[in-house]
Amino acid sequence: MEPSRYDIDRRDMLPYVPAGARRVLDVGCNTGRFANNLRERDETVEVWGIDPTPPAAGITDPHVCRITGHFPDDAPTDVAFDCIAFNDVLEHMIDPWGALEFARTMLSAEGQVVACIPNIRNIEVLRTLVVNGRWRYADTGILDRTHLRFFTRESIVSMFEEAGFEIVALDPINPNRRGRWAATNRFLRGRLDDLLALQFAVVGQPCR
Repeated sequence: MEPSRYDIDRRDMLPYVPAGARRVLDVGCNTGRFANNLRERDETVEVWGIDPTPPAAGITDPHVCRITGHFPDDAPTDVAFDCIAFNDVLEHMIDPWGALEFARTMLSAEGQVVACIPNIRNIEVLRTLVVNGRWRYADTGILDRTHLRFFTRESIVSMFEEAGFEIVALDPINPNRRGRWAATNRFLRGRLDDLLALQFAVVGQPCR
């Protein structure tokens, strides 16, 4: 992945990483901005990273271990993690179901998976499709041309459950806060939250 394109802060996902997590694996870690955010919150956390691209030259790598490779094929098999983060990653995978199943085997006893997943049911995507008949891929966003899978709230739940997880949290995030739809949502007291959300933040823990 190109650092300039996918090097995103993702500070919005910090609250979903368990506060007590001592060892975290960031899948699709890029330059490590998420790792830096985690260490700002708790300097004792041990953050590992895995990404298809090597570390960018001239940037200090914040990970205690960074693997250049793909998940799950190149993931470590002899380390247990308290949290595995997939921030805007699962939709790029051919088999995200299999990736989650593998992640479950890598978790510690109380470990959790945290993921941010684009919301294909976003009202702007639906409006453009239904009204204008357009489904146009773009360089970034919900219709990023490198996305291989598309998800709604229901299909996220289904994917996690099929992989052996129960959902701990599933929140619509980064909503459109302007325009008539946002005003309508405020009038309806949040009933359109899912339709306005750009993404869903999800936390899953293995079924016990």
